[in-house]
Amino acid sequence: MLDSYIYYIFAITIPCRFMSKVFYSFILLILLVSTNTYANTYTLMDIDTCSVTIFRNDTSYYTSSPPFGVQLNASQGADYYNWTPTTGLIDPHVNNPMATINNSIQYVLEALFVDEENLVYNGDFELGNTGFTTEYTLGAKPLQEGRYGVTDNGQSVHDGFMPCIHDGNFYVGNGSMYNSLVVFQSQVSVTPNTDYYFSSEVTAIDANPTHPISQLALFQFNINNTQIGNMLRVNDSPCVWTSYGEVWNSGNNTTATITIKDLNTGQWANDFAIDNIALRKICKAYDTINIILIDPSTIPKEINLRICESDFPYTYYDSVFYGVGDYGYVFSSDGEVDSLHIVSLSTYPQYNITIYDTICHGEIYRDNGFDVSESGLYTNTFLTINGCDSIINLSLFVQPITDTIINAYICEGSVYNKYGFYETSTGTYYNTYSFGGRCDRNVGLNLTVIDVPVMSLFPEYDMLVEDYPITLDATCLGCKSYIWNTGSFSPSIEVNGKGIFRVCAYSECGYVCDSVYVYNPDVFMFLPNSFTPFQSNNDIFQIYTEKDKVKLVSFEVFNRWGEKVFETKDINLGWDGMFKGKFCNSDTFAWRVLFKTKYSGDQVFSKVGEVSLIR
Repeated sequence: MLDSYIYYIFAITIPCRFMSKVFYSFILLILLVSTNTYANTYTLMDIDTCSVTIFRNDTSYYTSSPPFGVQLNASQGADYYNWTPTTGLIDPHVNNPMATINNSIQYVLEALFVDEENLVYNGDFELGNTGFTTEYTLGAKPLQEGRYGVTDNGQSVHDGFMPCIHDGNFYVGNGSMYNSLVVFQSQVSVTPNTDYYFSSEVTAIDANPTHPISQLALFQFNINNTQIGNMLRVNDSPCVWTSYGEVWNSGNNTTATITIKDLNTGQWANDFAIDNIALRKICKAYDTINIILIDPSTIPKEINLRICESDFPYTYYDSVFYGVGDYGYVFSSDGEVDSLHIVSLSTYPQYNITIYDTICHGEIYRDNGFDVSESGLYTNTFLTINGCDSIINLSLFVQPITDTIINAYICEGSVYNKYGFYETSTGTYYNTYSFGGRCDRNVGLNLTVIDVPVMSLFPEYDMLVEDYPITLDATCLGCKSYIWNTGSFSPSIEVNGKGIFRVCAYSECGYVCDSVYVYNPDVFMFLPNSFTPFQSNNDIFQIYTEKDKVKLVSFEVFNRWGEKVFETKDINLGWDGMFKGKFCNSDTFAWRVLFKTKYSGDQVFSKVGEVSLIR
């Protein structure tokens, strides 16, 4: 009895309603691979359940002898598959594993579907700064540590950030240096004892490649104060978005508080962006397949049926078929096999064609039974000779007749040869061009020819500055980006003190760099080495300087025993030679001056010396 076998396949469908918003259905297909094998194809069932469906009635296939191959083929659509047991399966986590059958066996398929509805309000930040809480402070450009913003371009909140973009708005944060603050928090309602899928996307945004990688943002994801999954450090390449995802079970909870923290407190590279924060419900569906080997008693007869595609699902006696193919059907009585038939089910030709076409403004589309003149989607239904519906869809675009103005740049020696132009010189040109190959438009071209960028920013190598702040402007024709040694990416910067300032300006035709040394004029200061109280014009020991450029911190005079005989903070005052109400005797005294200049900011300078008092 081992020369030939028949195996039967039975299916159990377990419905799993999915949130009341989106429903999924699932079909499992079985293909037998062997000599004298019949292969069946089944289509997706149109039912409002999250389910896996195979066959509702007893269906059989036969082969000469085991082992033989069976293609377990589930239609695509689930986010996760798991076949058990794994006996004879090449890969139990795909929708269509190949099974090697040696004995009767039961396979159970678990399929998971992730709902499209995101429970996190404004998790994609397209509504701006709303729907969430954070321990960061909303900030303005330039964004400081511990502050955040919602934007569609990272550089819009700080010149030191990369101009990262994503699919619209996202959250940008400048990491806190002092503690691990809550970056994002939101609470949603959940169903107890239900699986959910949490996901988010993060990226680094710091533009300085010299900043340490160890200071990149390190994210911790929590739900109801419990960490889920592993912590995630952002990619060290800015603007490279990393996806994060974990399955979470709600247990007895009816709410889920989602909390995201940045555990890094580094100052330099700890700049990040977050987007697409989501919590979605997971639906589980199961189905069971029993493959039972028995000895076939008869060779089945073939039954050929042909129907319209719209007749599915098709009922044949006590079986329901959902697609074309060869089906094994057993006629039985009192639980014993009477005869096995192969039902070959096929459909008449049916057409569902979509035509994409374009007409010019003022034209009418009259092909294939249509009579339309505006852009849109249109459908016509026809009956074939066999009475089956066929559909022709028309996606029509009406090309407007408008004037087009093009502003373009080319490099010296190049040719602008788009849209029917062939120009090499700066100027304004006109032409007609057929965009899409049908409708002519009037096209105007404003062409500018640029050479390697020319920048006359600094006429000298150095620059003497009396008053601050000053502005250094590197704007040049055709230049699209700028990099200063200060870290700025703007065409101009504000300078508040001396130093060497270098900038490089880039265009499509090359780049140019320039630098200048900004310095301050010297400040004159003189104190005499002797004075004679009451005996000459040099009777007061005082400071001679450019008083409008000097701020006196202190002016002190000491005798030879280290006693301070004079002190003032008024640059207009000097020592008259008296100490404790009496004139000092002739002697040598030490002095010290502490002062700032209008150019030094908070830097204090010191000047010391000796003076002789002569009486």
